[in-house]
Amino acid sequence: GIDLSWLDVLRGDFEQPLSRSEPAEKNNRHVYLHAPGGAGKSYAAAELFNEFLETGRLVPLYLDLARFTENAVRVAGDAEAVIPRLLAGQLLEQDGAAEELAALLSAQTEGAAQYYLVLDNLHKTEKTVYPQVLAAVNHISRCWHNTRLLVVGRAEDPVRGEAAEPAEAV
Repeated sequence: GIDLSWLDVLRGDFEQPLSRSEPAEKNNRHVYLHAPGGAGKSYAAAELFNEFLETGRLVPLYLDLARFTENAVRVAGDAEAVIPRLLAGQLLEQDGAAEELAALLSAQTEGAAQYYLVLDNLHKTEKTVYPQVLAAVNHISRCWHNTRLLVVGRAEDPVRGEAAEPAEAV
């Protein structure tokens, strides 16, 4: 087997592929960290985020998925538009730039991805929008060709591997 730390996996700095049929870069394009609270998920993501800021290898972006609410879907018009709209509002302080930001993050470029998007707190999304969050994340994983994706969530029972229940609407 391959002995890797979470940070090694997130960095993609290992030389061996995770399977014999696909190269490591393709296997490691998107990662979902699913572990109990306090297991080091946010720490590993923050370390990698800082490393990318220092080296310029990738442009790191961060979004707390707890902000993906029913109201955010209503304002954006559909679930696929919520994440770019929230990112544009957070980064540029103008959510009207969401379409341009989505185009930038999805552009097909020669070589490796240029952006690293951390979508944190999947377990904190409201139950009512949880399916829409998953649809939006799946859309990003398929269509944002210029972006590597890290989705971070919490496990209630790490032994059985059951996901934490999405948060109740407040």
